[in-house]
Amino acid sequence: MRRVNWIKRFEPLDENKLLEAVFQTEKWVDQNSHTDLYYFGVCQGPVGTSRLFFKLYELTHEEKYREFIEQLTRGLLSTGAPAKHSEGYWRTNCYCCGAPGILEHFINMHKFTGKKEYLYAAYEAAEIIIGESTYTDPLRKWYTAWNRHEPEKSEAYAGLYHGSLGCASSLLFLSQYIAGKDYITPYLEDPYKTLFISKEE
Repeated sequence: MRRVNWIKRFEPLDENKLLEAVFQTEKWVDQNSHTDLYYFGVCQGPVGTSRLFFKLYELTHEEKYREFIEQLTRGLLSTGAPAKHSEGYWRTNCYCCGAPGILEHFINMHKFTGKKEYLYAAYEAAEIIIGESTYTDPLRKWYTAWNRHEPEKSEAYAGLYHGSLGCASSLLFLSQYIAGKDYITPYLEDPYKTLFISKEE
């Protein structure tokens, strides 16, 4: 997510300066991608990193960036997430680093490529998100272990990025998408929003 935020800081620049900033960000990602611990979500994983390369694809129309986005997504699918947890994908029920961000990524990938496997993955992610919820009349909420280093500490946060609102929002995103809605409200820094018709259009 931070990679795309870097790009958005430069968007007011002219096209040449913007491209240079984007290419420098791509170089940074390539040089800092080698680790023994892999996160899967929006904040540090393939979901968030794909946004940089989607922006690069939009700016250059180079097929290599489109292919790399799919490689990231296939890699994510191969891990079994969000059904299967790991050191880099612990039980965190939030948009930032959990299943809600992964769900929305699968929806975006289906919109981007038209491949049914991504829509099926979105349905599966939605089932997992619903299954992780806790219902106490009249509220449904999600408990999350926000800190990877304190997996035993679980709380039901309310926020959009790290709480129940993000979980509910991702389910609404899927509901609107399968209902054929033209406009789906995006997160401000999400470059995939250009795949959908905006209110202004």
